[in-house]
Amino acid sequence: AVEWPDRSQTALGSIYAERLAADPLINAVAIVNPGNDALTHRIAMTRLAQHSIEMQTYIFKNDLSSMLLLKELMLAADRGVKVRILVDDVGLPPKSSTLMLLGFHPNIEIRIFNPFRFRLSSSALRFSQFMTEFHRLNHRIHNKLFIADNTAMLVGGRNISKEYFDLGFDFNFLDAEALFIGKMAADGASSFNEYW
Repeated sequence: AVEWPDRSQTALGSIYAERLAADPLINAVAIVNPGNDALTHRIAMTRLAQHSIEMQTYIFKNDLSSMLLLKELMLAADRGVKVRILVDDVGLPPKSSTLMLLGFHPNIEIRIFNPFRFRLSSSALRFSQFMTEFHRLNHRIHNKLFIADNTAMLVGGRNISKEYFDLGFDFNFLDAEALFIGKMAADGASSFNEYW
Protein backbone atom coordinates (compact mmCIF):
# COMPACT_ATOMS: atom_id res chain seq x y z
CA ALA A 1 0.00 0.00 0.00
CA VAL A 2 1.17 3.51 -0.83
CA GLU A 3 1.51 6.01 2.00
CA TRP A 4 1.14 9.53 0.68
CA PRO A 5 2.43 12.52 2.61
CA ASP A 6 0.36 15.27 4.15
CA ARG A 7 -0.23 17.47 1.11
CA SER A 8 0.53 20.61 3.07
CA GLN A 9 4.04 19.28 3.71
CA THR A 10 5.02 19.02 0.04
CA ALA A 11 6.30 21.76 -2.27
CA LEU A 12 3.23 21.47 -4.49
CA GLY A 13 0.77 21.30 -1.62
CA SER A 14 2.31 24.05 0.48
CA ILE A 15 1.36 26.63 -2.16
CA TYR A 16 -2.29 25.81 -1.53
CA ALA A 17 -2.02 24.55 2.06
CA GLU A 18 -4.01 27.35 3.65
CA ARG A 19 -6.87 27.13 1.14
CA LEU A 20 -6.93 23.30 1.24
CA ALA A 21 -6.99 23.33 5.04
CA ALA A 22 -10.01 25.63 4.98
CA ASP A 23 -11.87 23.23 2.67
CA PRO A 24 -10.26 19.81 2.04
CA LEU A 25 -12.76 19.07 -0.74
CA ILE A 26 -11.89 22.10 -2.85
CA ASN A 27 -10.02 21.84 -6.15
CA ALA A 28 -8.11 24.29 -8.27
CA VAL A 29 -8.63 23.55 -11.99
CA ALA A 30 -6.90 24.82 -15.13
CA ILE A 31 -7.08 23.72 -18.76
CA VAL A 32 -3.66 22.74 -20.12
CA ASN A 33 -3.27 23.54 -23.78
CA PRO A 34 -1.39 23.47 -26.18
CA GLY A 35 0.62 20.26 -26.24
CA ASN A 36 4.02 21.77 -25.50
CA ASP A 37 2.54 23.25 -22.32
CA ALA A 38 1.39 19.75 -21.36
CA LEU A 39 4.94 18.41 -21.62
CA THR A 40 6.26 21.41 -19.69
CA HIS A 41 3.69 20.80 -16.94
CA ARG A 42 4.79 17.16 -16.62
CA ILE A 43 8.42 18.18 -16.35
CA ALA A 44 7.62 20.91 -13.79
CA MET A 45 5.49 18.54 -11.70
CA THR A 46 8.28 15.96 -11.81
CA ARG A 47 10.84 18.51 -10.68
CA LEU A 48 8.61 19.70 -7.82
CA ALA A 49 7.64 16.21 -6.64
CA GLN A 50 9.12 15.21 -3.30
CA HIS A 51 7.39 11.94 -2.54
CA SER A 52 5.60 10.20 -5.42
CA ILE A 53 4.74 10.30 -9.10
CA GLU A 54 2.14 8.10 -10.76
CA MET A 55 1.83 7.96 -14.54
CA GLN A 56 -0.81 5.94 -16.39
CA THR A 57 -0.99 5.94 -20.18
CA TYR A 58 -2.30 4.00 -23.13
CA ILE A 59 0.52 4.84 -25.58
CA PHE A 60 4.19 5.25 -24.71
CA LYS A 61 6.41 5.68 -27.77
CA ASN A 62 10.19 5.86 -27.86
CA ASP A 63 10.73 9.41 -29.09
CA LEU A 64 12.10 12.77 -27.95
CA SER A 65 9.14 13.61 -25.70
CA SER A 66 9.30 10.30 -23.84
CA MET A 67 13.08 10.50 -23.49
CA LEU A 68 12.81 13.99 -21.96
CA LEU A 69 10.16 12.81 -19.53
CA LEU A 70 12.03 9.62 -18.62
CA LYS A 71 15.17 11.64 -17.89
CA GLU A 72 13.20 13.87 -15.49
CA LEU A 73 11.58 10.84 -13.84
CA MET A 74 15.02 9.27 -13.37
CA LEU A 75 16.32 12.46 -11.74
CA ALA A 76 13.27 12.52 -9.44
CA ALA A 77 13.85 8.88 -8.49
CA ASP A 78 17.50 9.72 -7.75
CA ARG A 79 16.19 12.32 -5.26
CA GLY A 80 14.14 9.62 -3.52
CA VAL A 81 10.78 10.16 -5.25
CA LYS A 82 8.83 6.91 -5.73
CA VAL A 83 7.79 6.63 -9.38
CA ARG A 84 5.15 4.20 -10.65
CA ILE A 85 4.40 3.87 -14.36
CA LEU A 86 1.47 1.87 -15.74
CA VAL A 87 1.26 1.52 -19.52
CA ASP A 88 -1.09 -0.49 -21.70
CA ASP A 89 0.63 -3.19 -23.75
CA VAL A 90 -1.26 -2.25 -26.93
CA GLY A 91 0.35 1.21 -26.89
CA LEU A 92 3.82 0.01 -25.91
CA PRO A 93 6.24 -0.88 -28.72
CA PRO A 94 7.52 -4.47 -28.31
CA LYS A 95 11.08 -3.19 -27.98
CA SER A 96 10.76 -0.54 -25.28
CA SER A 97 14.12 -1.12 -23.66
CA THR A 98 14.60 2.48 -22.48
CA LEU A 99 11.40 2.43 -20.44
CA MET A 100 12.00 -1.10 -19.16
CA LEU A 101 15.56 -0.28 -18.07
CA LEU A 102 14.18 2.35 -15.72
CA GLY A 103 12.56 -0.51 -13.82
CA PHE A 104 15.99 -1.43 -12.46
CA HIS A 105 16.04 1.79 -10.45
CA PRO A 106 15.07 1.03 -6.83
CA ASN A 107 12.59 3.94 -6.77
CA ILE A 108 10.88 3.18 -10.10
CA GLU A 109 8.26 0.51 -10.72
CA ILE A 110 6.87 -0.19 -14.18
CA ARG A 111 3.91 -2.41 -14.91
CA ILE A 112 2.39 -3.39 -18.24
CA PHE A 113 -1.39 -3.53 -18.15
CA ASN A 114 -2.86 -6.77 -19.51
CA PRO A 115 0.25 -7.85 -21.45
CA PHE A 116 0.32 -9.99 -24.54
CA ARG A 117 1.70 -13.50 -24.07
CA PHE A 118 4.14 -13.06 -26.94
CA ARG A 119 4.95 -9.39 -26.64
CA LEU A 120 8.38 -9.40 -28.32
CA SER A 121 7.00 -10.87 -31.53
CA SER A 122 5.96 -9.03 -34.68
CA SER A 123 2.99 -6.69 -34.59
CA ALA A 124 1.00 -9.11 -36.76
CA LEU A 125 1.61 -11.99 -34.34
CA ARG A 126 0.84 -9.78 -31.35
CA PHE A 127 -2.50 -8.69 -32.74
CA SER A 128 -3.36 -12.20 -33.97
CA GLN A 129 -3.52 -13.09 -30.28
CA PHE A 130 -6.79 -11.14 -30.18
CA MET A 131 -8.32 -13.99 -32.21
CA THR A 132 -7.67 -16.56 -29.48
CA GLU A 133 -7.77 -14.34 -26.36
CA PHE A 134 -10.23 -11.61 -27.29
CA HIS A 135 -12.09 -11.64 -23.96
CA ARG A 136 -8.89 -11.11 -22.01
CA LEU A 137 -7.06 -8.79 -24.38
CA ASN A 138 -10.06 -6.55 -25.07
CA HIS A 139 -9.65 -5.00 -21.60
CA ARG A 140 -7.40 -1.96 -22.08
CA ILE A 141 -6.68 1.28 -20.22
CA HIS A 142 -7.38 4.43 -22.20
CA ASN A 143 -7.42 6.79 -19.23
CA LYS A 144 -4.33 8.94 -18.79
CA LEU A 145 -3.13 10.32 -15.47
CA PHE A 146 -0.02 12.09 -14.27
CA ILE A 147 -0.01 12.72 -10.51
CA ALA A 148 2.64 14.34 -8.33
CA ASP A 149 2.67 13.97 -4.54
CA ASN A 150 -1.02 13.04 -4.43
CA THR A 151 -1.62 16.78 -4.84
CA ALA A 152 -1.46 17.81 -8.51
CA MET A 153 -2.90 15.76 -11.37
CA LEU A 154 -3.05 16.07 -15.15
CA VAL A 155 -5.93 14.13 -16.67
CA GLY A 156 -7.18 14.08 -20.23
CA GLY A 157 -6.49 12.58 -23.63
CA ARG A 158 -2.74 12.92 -24.06
CA ASN A 159 -0.57 9.85 -24.42
CA ILE A 160 3.23 9.93 -24.19
CA SER A 161 4.25 10.56 -27.78
CA LYS A 162 5.55 13.59 -29.66
CA GLU A 163 2.27 14.02 -31.58
CA TYR A 164 0.49 14.76 -28.29
CA PHE A 165 2.96 17.51 -27.33
CA ASP A 166 2.98 19.48 -30.61
CA LEU A 167 6.35 17.99 -31.55
CA GLY A 168 5.26 15.88 -34.54
CA PHE A 169 6.56 16.81 -37.97
CA ASP A 170 3.69 15.33 -40.01
CA PHE A 171 0.73 15.86 -37.67
CA ASN A 172 -0.23 16.60 -34.07
CA PHE A 173 -3.26 15.64 -32.00
CA LEU A 174 -5.43 18.36 -30.47
CA ASP A 175 -6.11 16.74 -27.10
CA ALA A 176 -6.68 18.87 -24.02
CA GLU A 177 -6.09 18.17 -20.36
CA ALA A 178 -7.15 19.53 -17.02
CA LEU A 179 -4.74 20.22 -14.17
CA PHE A 180 -6.33 19.58 -10.78
CA ILE A 181 -4.83 20.56 -7.45
CA GLY A 182 -6.62 19.29 -4.38
CA LYS A 183 -8.91 16.40 -3.62
CA MET A 184 -9.35 15.37 -7.29
CA ALA A 185 -5.64 14.50 -7.40
CA ALA A 186 -6.10 12.19 -4.41
CA ASP A 187 -9.13 10.64 -6.12
CA GLY A 188 -7.05 10.13 -9.25
CA ALA A 189 -4.33 8.45 -7.21
CA SER A 190 -6.94 6.08 -5.77
CA SER A 191 -8.08 5.25 -9.31
CA PHE A 192 -4.47 4.64 -10.31
CA ASN A 193 -4.09 2.23 -7.40
CA GLU A 194 -7.10 0.22 -8.55
CA TYR A 195 -5.52 -0.31 -11.96
CA TRP A 196 -2.09 -0.91 -10.41
